[in-house]
Amino acid sequence: GQLRVGLHCFGFVGDTTQQAADDFYPGWAEIFTKIARERGGSPPSRAAYDATCGPTGAYFIGDAETVATKMLTVSESLGGVDRISLQMTNVRLAHHNLLHGIELLGTAVAPIVRGADGVPVGDRPN
Repeated sequence: GQLRVGLHCFGFVGDTTQQAADDFYPGWAEIFTKIARERGGSPPSRAAYDATCGPTGAYFIGDAETVATKMLTVSESLGGVDRISLQMTNVRLAHHNLLHGIELLGTAVAPIVRGADGVPVGDRPN
């Protein structure tokens, strides 16, 4: 049988891409600054974070359309992805922002990713 591909990565959905990045950044910066200190590395910069949130970066952070587009692009690049899970929590993210992000993931991102035919990304023909 065909191997099933899944992704697990940082992600967060906001009303706008800038708002999502701004909301997620403080907690991300705190934990990665701590890790850098423990491991002898340089503290992370906002510029590095923003690049990682960008179209070719590893994080799925943005508004619904941005996140959905990145999911579909990554799935296509990998020959089909069966599942994508997002690590949306962090130490500084307000609970109401997390709940709103989860809501947007289900009500705005999922319909775009599923498409009008309702076929999951992993079940789409290449």
